[in-house]
Amino acid sequence: MRLSLALLLLLPLCGFAQSKEEKDVLAAVQLLFDGMAAHSAEKLIAATSANAQFVATTGDQSRLISREAFVKSNENNKSAALERIWQPKVRIRGGTIADVWAEYDYHRDGKFDHCGIDAFQLVRESGAWKIVSVIWTSEKEGCKPSPLGPPK
Repeated sequence: MRLSLALLLLLPLCGFAQSKEEKDVLAAVQLLFDGMAAHSAEKLIAATSANAQFVATTGDQSRLISREAFVKSNENNKSAALERIWQPKVRIRGGTIADVWAEYDYHRDGKFDHCGIDAFQLVRESGAWKIVSVIWTSEKEGCKPSPLGPPK
C-alpha cells in the first residue's frame, strides 16, 4: 500500500500520467502489482478481465499463462514480491482501450531478481479499467538502475 501511494504521488512530479484517465489506467496496473505482493486472488481478479492472458518472455522463449493459472501461481508463491515500473507510456483511445509500456524491476524476498519491459493492454468494462493482457521480458543482465532507487 505504501508503494502504491508513493508511486501515485511521484507520477505528476516525474512527468508521467497527467490526466485522470491515465491515472485510472495506471491504478489498474498498480492493483495487479499490489495483488502480486499480497498474494491476493481478490486483487488480481479485480485488476484483470475474465479472459486475461499473461505472456512471459525470456530470450526467444515465451510462455502463455491464463488468468486462472497466474492467480493460482501467485497464491502458491509465498516469497515477498515487489515489482516497480517507471516512466510509463500510457495511450488511451476512445475511452475504451489503453496500453501501458514501461521498464520495470522485480525483487523477490528483498533481493533484485530481474528487470525488463512490461506491456499491458486494458479495456474499460462496466466503467473500470481491466487488464486483458500483459507481456513482459525477463532479463537477468544489462539492467539499468531504477530511477526509483533501491526498494524500501
